[in-house]
Amino acid sequence: MDILLSGYSGKIGRKIGCSLANQKYNIINIDLREDISHSQSINLGKNSFFIHMASQNNNLKEEDITQELKLMRDSIKVCLNNNIKNFLFFSTYKVYENNDESEELTDNHDFLKNDPYAMAKFKCEKLLADHSSYFDSITILRMPPVLLKSKSSNLGLLLRLCDYLPILPLLRRGDKNKRSFLSYNNLQNFIFYLIKNKRSELLILNLSDNYPISTNALLKLYLKKNYPNKKFFYIPTIIENLIFHTPMLKNALEALYNSRYFNNSKFKQTFPIFCLDDTASSICKHGIN
Repeated sequence: MDILLSGYSGKIGRKIGCSLANQKYNIINIDLREDISHSQSINLGKNSFFIHMASQNNNLKEEDITQELKLMRDSIKVCLNNNIKNFLFFSTYKVYENNDESEELTDNHDFLKNDPYAMAKFKCEKLLADHSSYFDSITILRMPPVLLKSKSSNLGLLLRLCDYLPILPLLRRGDKNKRSFLSYNNLQNFIFYLIKNKRSELLILNLSDNYPISTNALLKLYLKKNYPNKKFFYIPTIIENLIFHTPMLKNALEALYNSRYFNNSKFKQTFPIFCLDDTASSICKHGIN
């Protein structure tokens, strides 16, 4: 089977591409920045898949929304030019925010209007859904942060601090929060499953690990897995409060230490035989790379 990937230059894209190639799929990387990639015809076999991961970073400005939509339009054009009938789109949990999965969202929701990245992904979802009559299957995955040591993510920075600091300072509020993540192993295994068991419908699903975890529990598991002898200490509360009120650090820290629990009950109902690991057990078994 042929699988076309956009976004192969990113860390998730490279890992997904390698994982699929190891499963003997024929991987074709599509660079949507080059016009030839979405205008030419490609000789493909039946039941080909397009996996759209290409994106700008999540610090979008409002004027960047148009470019994000162009990436989606060009992805759809590739499918139309090459008779590709199966589409998987990596969206974001930010589209979901605190809304019920069954709620019909519009671009008038305040949290979308205040977050250009969420608005861009939401508009991409709508654009793709408008072409549902062409495709045999469309799956849109709204995902929390994937557990990878990405250089561009706040989580990746935190994990690199674990690597480089001889003693790790912890913030006390990191014991109390609850965060949803998506382990790479869960993501990879679901993609394998979906390709083999595609459903002839438009599916919009929240995909996350089975249970949330506190930020400090995640960091302690990471240390135990990689640096079992490394120590940690708790920063005094007064200093912690000062850190959280520092403008340059405030947004990044809130993204890491606020509670953000992701409801994936619809996913479990739709795929009842697919077992999701929880974040803690996934780190223990597979680590974070």
